[in-house]
Amino acid sequence: MSTTTAGSDPGNVSRHMAITAFSYLFVPMAAIVSAPILANSLGVDGRGEVAAATAPLMLAVAIFALGLPQAVVHYVAAQPNIIRYLLRPVLLVQLLTGLTGTLVVALTSSLLAGSDPNLASLIGLAGLILPGTLIVGIFRGLASGLHRWTLVTIERCLTEFTKLVVFLILSLMDALTVTSAVLVTALSAVASGLVYFALLRNRGTIPAGAERTIRLKDMFSFGGRIWIGSLSGILLTRISQVLMTPLASVSQLGYYVIAVNVSDASLLANNAVRDVTLAADSAQQKTARATMSARCSLLISAIVGIVISATIPLWFIRLFGSDFSPSIPLVIILIIANVVGVPGSVAGAILSSRGYPGKRSTSLLVAAVTNIILLLILLPILGAFGAALATVVGNFIAANMNIYFSWRLFKISPLDFYIPRYQDIQFITRKAIRILVSLKGTITR
Repeated sequence: MSTTTAGSDPGNVSRHMAITAFSYLFVPMAAIVSAPILANSLGVDGRGEVAAATAPLMLAVAIFALGLPQAVVHYVAAQPNIIRYLLRPVLLVQLLTGLTGTLVVALTSSLLAGSDPNLASLIGLAGLILPGTLIVGIFRGLASGLHRWTLVTIERCLTEFTKLVVFLILSLMDALTVTSAVLVTALSAVASGLVYFALLRNRGTIPAGAERTIRLKDMFSFGGRIWIGSLSGILLTRISQVLMTPLASVSQLGYYVIAVNVSDASLLANNAVRDVTLAADSAQQKTARATMSARCSLLISAIVGIVISATIPLWFIRLFGSDFSPSIPLVIILIIANVVGVPGSVAGAILSSRGYPGKRSTSLLVAAVTNIILLLILLPILGAFGAALATVVGNFIAANMNIYFSWRLFKISPLDFYIPRYQDIQFITRKAIRILVSLKGTITR
């Protein structure tokens, strides 16, 4: 039997998803608000340079995390007391891999910058934040495994809120430059991670009576199996931003990153569902609950995507300016890519939580390799448009391979991930009404 901490009940999954969904709603909304500030202050090329400087950091996080944050979620959800004797060595490993990653980023910065010395310096500068980013990831995994979703939500929202406020202040002072934007983007995530000190303060309340059935090598083994998937996942979603500068131009990257900021709003429900499903299913396997979560997430993502696509002519140019008009078709294509991948992302969480992270990794690896091949072919020809098309193909492959493995291993019908049911609509409606009533009550008070 797994041991849980007080206040970390894994059973109230819908509440955890609602709390987590708030952060995933706030993050893209904050990005959409801050994106016009960056776009109008830096222009197309400047916005592309910021993305080019920070994209290698995001890739390095996936490479040098070694799958440990997901392993922490999985094992802490099943047996919370393990943090008493595994947290310190895991943090030490992440510190060492982070320092190694910083060196690797510095050595490859010139190649990634397309031989632009100023951009290479910015890439190296962002890479200095890697060790801190990895350590924050471990604490985020710890909080997720303990079902401390409010804490995770505060950290994620604080990261975006900090960036938004600092960008606004610098813009008003006419001091928002590519360098300052890169520093703010890289440092905000580490600074916001300070909220996890609350976990260290409360470590004494975690029960220590359970048998130590999980060893450090078990965590590294699980992390290693899921690491390929994590790396492949970030390659699938972010490698285009790394390759676009040397294969296309910073202008194309400027168009593309704005489209990513806007289209990610369609994933506000899915990201929350995926994260909570991994922790909840690790603690207590319930197939009907997981597949219902996938269908509800698909419905919400599709509705949000349709609304964004239908209304984009009314507000996009006003927010970002006519210089970014080539981003509009990219937004619509990337929304399609996001929605296509929704059911499979939940299937991937089921695979990981039930001891088959390698299957999820296989799906993402095949998709990432396909995506990279398409990028090498399409980027020099179509630029950002080619990157968006490659993302659609990659997401489709990853999602449906995960669903296939779930069918073969657990006999879960693929239709259970895709076909909405009447009770799904009822569930979404009830939750939406409850959220609106809560918001109304908060505003009234």
